[in-house]
Amino acid sequence: MIDICPTTDCTGCSACFSICPRHAVTLIPDQEGFLHPQIDQDLCIDCDLCRKACPARQTPSRKDRLPEELFFAAYHRDEDIRMASSSGGAFSALASWMLKQGGYVCAASYDDDFKGVHHVIIRSEEELPRLRTSKYTQSRTGTCFRDILRLLKQGEKVLFAGTPCQTAGLHLFLRKEYDKLLTVD
Repeated sequence: MIDICPTTDCTGCSACFSICPRHAVTLIPDQEGFLHPQIDQDLCIDCDLCRKACPARQTPSRKDRLPEELFFAAYHRDEDIRMASSSGGAFSALASWMLKQGGYVCAASYDDDFKGVHHVIIRSEEELPRLRTSKYTQSRTGTCFRDILRLLKQGEKVLFAGTPCQTAGLHLFLRKEYDKLLTVD
């Protein structure tokens, strides 16, 4: 039986779900609502891709990583955007820039009923307000990793914003670096 990672280490990033070529991984909420992978042994082909994509098992290696950690502070110049955002609106500035470049933005959005949060991909400034503000709950990434890979293979620019584990999961899922991908955690 495949054990992707210990339940206590799983972050629910969905990299294992996204990378499985047989769709053998399902994310099931536990009693507290946190997502954890469950593997259908009848579909599993023991390819081990789920383990290789798991950020709880390894950290993605990145060639453009800075030699030391640097910290920056920023805020949006537009006070209305700052007030409608979290953390000073820095995400809004990055997302607007990407959209003006003709790219896509993938980030967390409340479900229509506001009872959950999921990642969505947008293409226009008009859709940006739904991605603003912190959600303070686990976001379901669904098929976003697969959709981002498809866009990158088509030569599109993409900004992904998520938690550190989701961002690491995306990089491990992609298995190579893409110059047109910008990630923010």
